[in-house]
Order: sequence, then structure tokens, then C-alpha cells
Amino acid sequence: MSRIETDLRQFGRLKKNILPINYNLSILPNFDNFKFTGTVKIEINIIEETDVIEIHSLELKLTSVKILSQNEEFPCSTIIEAPNCESVDICFARKISKGISFLKINFEGILNENLTGFYKTKCLDNNGHELIAAVTQFEAAYARKAFPCFDEPSMKATFDICIIAERTKTVLSNMPLREIKPYEIDPKFSMFFFDRTVKMSTYLVAFIVGDYDYVEAMDELGTKIRVYTPKTKTEMGKFSLEIAVKAVPFFTKFFGIQYPLPKLDLVALNDVEIESLLLIDPKKFSVQTRSEVALVVAHEIAHQWFGNLVTMKWWTDLWLNEGFATWIEYLCIDFCFPNWNIWSLYATDHLYRAFNLDALKSSHPIEVDVGPPSEINQIFDSISYCKGSAILRMLNHYVGKDCFIKGLNNYLEKFKFSNATSDDLWDEIDLASKRSVKKMMQVWTKVQGYPVVYVSVKLGSNRETILSLSQKKFSANPEGSGDGQIWNIPISIVTRSSYPKIYTTLVLDKKENKVDLGEIPEQDWIKLNADNIGFFKVFYPHDMLQKFFAHSSDTSLLGSVLDRYGIINDAFSFVFSGELKASELLKMLKQFRFESDVHVWITIFKNLNFMIKCVLDQPYWDKFKDYIEDLLASLKKKIGFDLKQDEDDLQKFLKENILYMLAKIDDPDFKQFALNAFNERNNVPIPADLQKPIFTSVLRNGNTDIVNDLISLYKESSIPEEKEKIAILLGEVIAAESIELVLKFSISNLVTLEETVFILVSLGKNSTNKISLDLTWKFIKNNWDLFVERYADSVILGRLLKPIIECFSSESSLNDVKTFFLDNPCPQADQSIEQAIESIKSNIYFLSMQNKDLDTFFS
Repeated sequence: MSRIETDLRQFGRLKKNILPINYNLSILPNFDNFKFTGTVKIEINIIEETDVIEIHSLELKLTSVKILSQNEEFPCSTIIEAPNCESVDICFARKISKGISFLKINFEGILNENLTGFYKTKCLDNNGHELIAAVTQFEAAYARKAFPCFDEPSMKATFDICIIAERTKTVLSNMPLREIKPYEIDPKFSMFFFDRTVKMSTYLVAFIVGDYDYVEAMDELGTKIRVYTPKTKTEMGKFSLEIAVKAVPFFTKFFGIQYPLPKLDLVALNDVEIESLLLIDPKKFSVQTRSEVALVVAHEIAHQWFGNLVTMKWWTDLWLNEGFATWIEYLCIDFCFPNWNIWSLYATDHLYRAFNLDALKSSHPIEVDVGPPSEINQIFDSISYCKGSAILRMLNHYVGKDCFIKGLNNYLEKFKFSNATSDDLWDEIDLASKRSVKKMMQVWTKVQGYPVVYVSVKLGSNRETILSLSQKKFSANPEGSGDGQIWNIPISIVTRSSYPKIYTTLVLDKKENKVDLGEIPEQDWIKLNADNIGFFKVFYPHDMLQKFFAHSSDTSLLGSVLDRYGIINDAFSFVFSGELKASELLKMLKQFRFESDVHVWITIFKNLNFMIKCVLDQPYWDKFKDYIEDLLASLKKKIGFDLKQDEDDLQKFLKENILYMLAKIDDPDFKQFALNAFNERNNVPIPADLQKPIFTSVLRNGNTDIVNDLISLYKESSIPEEKEKIAILLGEVIAAESIELVLKFSISNLVTLEETVFILVSLGKNSTNKISLDLTWKFIKNNWDLFVERYADSVILGRLLKPIIECFSSESSLNDVKTFFLDNPCPQADQSIEQAIESIKSNIYFLSMQNKDLDTFFS
């Protein structure tokens, strides 16, 4: 056995003096002791003579290491473990010559329960039987937990994979199964050999051993597609299969490049949020859930081109994977379901999240230098996904669809099975569009934050309309106020008379500018950023805003849904930053009481909820609830509480959201309706689109018996998406006794690691009940060691902490949070914590600026 030593050097990336060509990997998971053993033989190209090979290895025991070089095999002399680098130095007694060699390593590992590397997962079949599987999650840097490898995205290679497993198990990997052979050491096992992969990064390797059934279909271009589900649940996979069968041809035609593999498998896993979303019955789940599932399937399939076929050179350009997949998932689902108005959903979800996070000084640029895995994991956030997709949406509109697609096609063709950077993409779109895209876009990707455009209007001597425009960096609070940064801002302008056509376009590439629009009817509103295509906000003076709101009783006169979203969302942002009085916005908002689009209402509710969490302790809180009840009165009367046979998907979605808000403010009429529906649920099942508001109402107004009823439903369910829905609903309780019951349940062994987060975040974010936030934070602090142990090396800890902590709005809470993390450093979530602390400061600032005005308004 080689000598083992330790080197505590700091993180560094692998040298490029040794490059992998092919991995021949054999691995055997043992379901009796939850360990695995394996052998990997790596064909490597040694660029310069060396006696040390550095390779990634984490939580593995290397039991044998040899190298075959120039027909001679010899063992290593020393293994130096470098824990800060998650690697080992394999040292040899003599130099290894340049050229091709083969590195052979035998190793052992543990099937962990941390959702990373090669880990075990559990689920229930329809009969309540527990099923255990061994699955992989290697992104961003977890392949090294399953086998020794050169675990960086630019070090692509091919893979020959053999999984040794019980003959009765379903065994899957990236490529089709080539053959099955007996395993001579144990006749219960077989050796499952898969075809050699295409050239790819280590984080894309996948293998699964478990008990699965599947549904399958061929798409119109001949690709075999399967959705694997736990035994007895194939019916639940048909909706995802339907989406996949449409998505693969859509992307193939859009990118102009064939799907790069001979088959596509999607596997539903119980304890991973995205994979669990594959299983639904469309008849039993709401419109919102169906759209979420469709978008997830499209997103993951889009990665087969952006991310897998062409991969970023380093995680600095993660957004090339995630921003593109997010943008194009919406294009795909808009094609599949044109009646869903999916781009409005994009605005209320991804665009909303991008604006909120990037308003913080503690946000980061889209392209950000990252080093160790703890830093890499933290940029899987709303900047990489949401802001990344937003600037692509803006660029597509600016250069034109045809030029944009041509640039994408050229980029994918040029770098397929290889790696690229953001500049490589800009170069190809430059060539296709004959515009200086790189110069324009580098500011958007390399600079944190986004601009706000200030506009004013006056009439010229010939009655022409002249706009005065200026720009500065937007900030949620004074700490991050404008720093003089200038963006090249593509602006589309629409007026009441020109709608739905664009009146004119321009690029604001300096701090200030004037624009002559010619003669425009005096009563016309003028909107910058038509359809909210650009990633910026617009501040309108009072007279321009009034022209919008004057027409709000007839929304057809107010532009598109996205235009109405933009006007409202931008106005709320300026209330939160102190530039617009809250009372002025609340007065104008009353004129939107006849609005009938669900996405506009979602925007209103999200922003009102932000205000609510800050003012729960204020004496005018009850009058604030009355204001919301009055705002919804007309729509409440119009839509009613029961679902109607002739309601389409968007009408159902609207009803679900309106009734949910009524439940949150304890509307007495809906409270009685919900209680009756809940009590009759065994005789008259509650429709999927009404479950969220009805359960919310009864949980808010019931006792622990109702909480126990819902916990029983959670235990009985074998459907991941249903369990997730119940987990989130449990956070709606408001009585202290019920909250304590839910908190205790959240960390029981009945709840998966992901669903623990759903429950606690839902409790902490319960916007109309401050006691939930206080008790949840206290619970996290009291059980801190447990949470750190559970989520030690994954992104989940940050996803747990940030949404809860950022709901505080007092100096005492701010000091408590800061003190706790000074005493309990948390490097794997330090960015999320810093952002949450800044959000608390923004909440305090909002109250300092608006509290007196709100008190006067409501009194």
C-alpha cells in the first residue's frame, strides 16, 4: 500500500499538463451496507514528463493505484491528500514519459444521504412499500465523490461505464445498454455495460440503480424517449413524456443541430426538487403545477445543447448553461402551450427574482470569478438563471430573432463537444448581426446591478413630444446607490395610439439624452421598455403615470399584460427604494380593481406581500387588510368561489391566486366557504385549483387537529409533487401550538431533506403572521448543528436560510442575525447570508421612508 500524507495547501485548479482521454469505469453499489467499490482506468495524455499526477478525489478510499506507461506497469509510491483542493497527488518513484499512459485506481466509497455524488434515495410505491435506489448528482463538483477523476468542465473525455448490480434492478447511464454479462464473484449480480459516451465533462456522467418502470415514445425525428418512474407509477410520467416528445424536435429545429445522443431518459427522484416534478397526473394538479413541470422538462432537455454539447470552460460562465436553458425553456413551452401566455409567467417569476436580487449590492455579476466548490455552488442562483435569461431575451429582441438564432447555431456548431466562454458567444452573434454585441453585452454580464431610466416629457415649439432620458444604477437602499456606471440600454417605446406596434426604438448609451418623438396625441400614454423586454426599470413622473392609471378600468387601453406588469412592478420598486410615496401607488392601484389577468395580480400580490411582512407590527395593519379586501371586492364578486365547467386554464389560475390572497387576509366569506369545502372533502373532492386557497384558509383558522390531518395526508402520499405541495401548505399555520407541531415534524425522518426546506421556508415567509418567522428562526438556531450536518456541502443550506432571514425588518432582528453568524460562520452559504442581511437593511429603510406616509394613508 502507498504511503499516505496530507498537504493543507489552499484551493487551486488542476494543471493542464495531464489531460484525460477516456475513462473505463466499473462500479458496484452495495445495498446491504450502503457502500460502493469501483475501478477506474483512465487513458491520459501526459503533456510534459512528470512524477506527480493530481486528480480529484473526495470522501473516497484509494485502495490501489498503478500506472501503465510504455508497456510497463508500476505502483505509486505516495498519495498526498489535499483536502482544501478535494484532490490527491499521486506520486511515483520515477518520471512518467510524455505521451499516452493509463492510470488504474481501485477505490471505495459510501452511498451518502446528502444528495451529492453517488448517494442513496428512497421513495414509496403505490402500495406504500419503500424503494431504495443509488443515484448520482455530480454538478457542480461531485463526480469526485463517486470516482477519482479530473473534475473540471474543460477536461472533457469519453466514458466506458459498467455498473455491477442485482439482475432484477433497473440500471441506467448516459448511453444505451450494450450488453449484460454474469458477475462471476456473485451470481445474484450482473455486469451492465453501456456504449461509450460522447466527449463530455465529468459533471455530466450519470448512473442509476433502482426499481423503476417506464413509459416511452419516439419523437417525430426518431429519438427514443423514456420517463422512468418508481414501480407502479408509470401513469404519473405520461405528462412529462408528452412534453419531452415535443421538446426534443423543437430544440433540434431551433438550434439546427441534431439531438446529440441515441436516447433520452428522464428519471423521477423523490428527494430532488426538479426530478420529483416529473410525476404528476394533469387531471389532479393545478395549472400552475402543470406549467412548472413542463418548464422543468424543457429546461433540462435544453441543456443537451447548451451545457452538454457545448460547455463553459469554467464555472465563471455558468450562466451560459443556466441562463440559456431558462430563456429557451419558455420559448419551447410557449410553442407547446400557446394559450398559457407563458412569457407573462416568466415576468412574474424569473424576471421578478432577477430584479430583486440584483438590486442588492451583495449580488454579483453574471460572469463572476469563482474558485472552490463552495463558491461555485453559491452562483446557482437568480443571477445565473434569471438575469442570464433576461439579458438573452433582451439581446434576441435587439438584434432580431433571425440573427440571434444564426449566431447561436454558429456558436454550437463551432464549439460542439468542446468548451467556450461568453466572449465566444458574443463573437458569433457579432458576425451574424453585424453589430457590436460584445461591446454592448460585456457591461451587462461583467457588472453587478442594472440601470433605472428616468424620463420626463415636454412639448416642443412645434408641438412635438420631447423625452428627456437619464440613467443611473438602481439600488434597493442608499448603500448601493448609483456609481456612475453607464449601460448601453436598448429601449423600445410604445404609445397608446401605436399599440400593439412599437412606436420607435433607440439605444441610450450615455448618462443623459433627449429624444424627439414627433407629434403624439396629448391623451396618449408613453411607455418605455415595451413588453418589459429590457432588463432595466423606468421611473415616470406623476403626470406620465396618471395617464396609465386613467385607463386602468379598461385594461385593453393599457398595452400588453407585460406592459401592465412593468408599470406596476417598477412603481413598487420605487416605493421600496423611497423614490415614490407608498400612498400615491396605493391610490393608483385601486384603479386596477377591474384587472382580469392573473399575471398582473400575481405581480400586485408579490409586492404587497413584501410590504405586509414589514408592517405586521404597525397599528394600521388591520386597515391594510381592509384595503386589500376592498381592492379584490369586484373580482371576488365576478369570479366566485366554485370552479366552473367553462373556465379555461388561465381563468382557473386567476381564481386560485385571488382566493389564496383572500385566504391570507381571512376574508370572512371565503373562510366559511373553505371550511365547508374542507369538511365535505371526503364526499366532494376539492378541485386541484382550489386546494391551495382552501387548505390555507382552514390551516390559518383551525387547530392542531387540522394540522395532523394534513400531516397524515403527507405520510399517505407516494407522489413527490403532492408531498411537496402539502409541505408548503403546512407553513400557512398561524397558531403557536400548530407552528411548533409543524416545526417538529419538519425534521422528522418522514420528511426528505428538500421538503424540510419547503416547510421551514413556507413558515418563515408566512407574510401575514410574524410569530411564524420568529419561531422558525429560533428553531433553526436551536437545531443549527443538525442543519449544517444535513446540508454540509450542498447549495440547499443557502436556499433554506436566505428566504427566511430576509423577512426581518427591525434593528433588533438584524443584530440577532449578524451576531448568530459571527458566532457560527457558514462559508457554504456566506453569499446567501450576506444578501439576506442586506435585504433586512432594505426592509428597515423602507419602513423609515414610508411608515409615516402609510400611517397617514390608512388613518
